[in-house]
Amino acid sequence: MKVSIIGFYSSSRKAELTMFIPFIRKLEENKKIKEIFISTPFPYLETRYKELREFKKLRIINLFNFSRLVRSMLHSNIVFGIFGDALTNRHNLFSQFYNYSLFLLTVFLKKKLALVSNTLFMPAFPNLLKLGEKNIIYCSVRDDKSLFLSKKFFPNKCKLMEDISFNFFKNVSPKREGKKLIVCLRNNSDKIAKIKRSEYSKILARLISRICFLLNLREVLFLALDFGVRKVGMDYLLHEEIKKELNGSGLIVNSRKCAPDVHSLIKEFEKGSIILTSRFHGIVFSLCFEKPFLVIDNDYKTLYFMKAHNIENFFLQPKDVLDEKKIDVILKSIPTLNKKLKKIRKKIFRESKAHLNEVLNLIY
Repeated sequence: MKVSIIGFYSSSRKAELTMFIPFIRKLEENKKIKEIFISTPFPYLETRYKELREFKKLRIINLFNFSRLVRSMLHSNIVFGIFGDALTNRHNLFSQFYNYSLFLLTVFLKKKLALVSNTLFMPAFPNLLKLGEKNIIYCSVRDDKSLFLSKKFFPNKCKLMEDISFNFFKNVSPKREGKKLIVCLRNNSDKIAKIKRSEYSKILARLISRICFLLNLREVLFLALDFGVRKVGMDYLLHEEIKKELNGSGLIVNSRKCAPDVHSLIKEFEKGSIILTSRFHGIVFSLCFEKPFLVIDNDYKTLYFMKAHNIENFFLQPKDVLDEKKIDVILKSIPTLNKKLKKIRKKIFRESKAHLNEVLNLIY
């Protein structure tokens, strides 16, 4: 038995490995599975990510080696599409083109397709869903908008589930100690697109200073979850602009372009007292260590996650970032959030494990 995984489009986002590694590890343990194919436009993927080297059954298929790509999919019993939000990411046209192509190839080859932990609510996507209607045997999504859309095409095959990323952290112990603010922001939020980049940096610098003042923190660590192979990522550039605005604030400010591996990246969150993020995986990593977090509005799935777990009070709209009174109220209520985190983490881990097991059962 052989399986294919499509959706790992990025050479620059280690956070995405938390979706793939638990899944690949479970496939690797299955004695019936002989080979696991991952299609990617980056032939150096295996050397870039040392976490992938442990898997003996894993085969990296270069997207541009079309004949090998087609053969690997033809020989696969099932194709898993783990795209995250790559199918609907208007800010990365290359990832859209790459993933659309693989999706259409799966449909053309008439292979069984299981969509796992995806975001599907963008307006352009329904046409693809309609094309793949007969091929898709399963669809799990991360927000209610995606669920509403997918139910139009295959109502009996789609489910709203916790992201499979949480399975990556099953052996990680929660830790509350930490004496710094961890900042993990995304630079391309549609919600702040109308604000000039330089102005946005100033606004965020004021917010960071306010948080540190009220919580008596002297150190800030910026962590970029994206990074380029030959150049730094856009998140890192935004962090650098905010750092400049914090000059003279009296704070100790450091930043990381990237960590050598995903475990090292996650460990950085362990050092934090509180996390300020606009990334979904920033929330995931915070919950891993039961760290309190503030979320700046970036996209719908982060908002839905906060609402689903009844912690939307810690979700900041762009207009809220300059509201010092509101920030003060939110920070004073952190002890309330701390009481909820353990219960939320336990529930999420349980549901994420059930999600992964359900997906694996599709193989049989």
